[in-house]
Amino acid sequence: MLRFVAPFHALAGISHGMTAVDGQPLILDQRATTRVASGLRTVWYSCPDESQATGVSSLSFDFKAGQAYELVCRAGKPAQILAADGC
Repeated sequence: MLRFVAPFHALAGISHGMTAVDGQPLILDQRATTRVASGLRTVWYSCPDESQATGVSSLSFDFKAGQAYELVCRAGKPAQILAADGC
């Protein structure tokens, strides 16, 4: 499971969040939380503090089965995929 986290920002419509995993588009309700198969995957996303001109960014990460993750966007810092707290 992968959850999009942008502290101090609410996701508004389809403006921000995850947009695709391994090139497969995500539908609206998957932009905040989606299942990701184990292995090396590429996640496309848009953070609230990125300029619209930047467009969509991507991160590749080696996901482990049974582990929960967060794609975290923080103002002024590069986005990261981290193991979710308590998992």
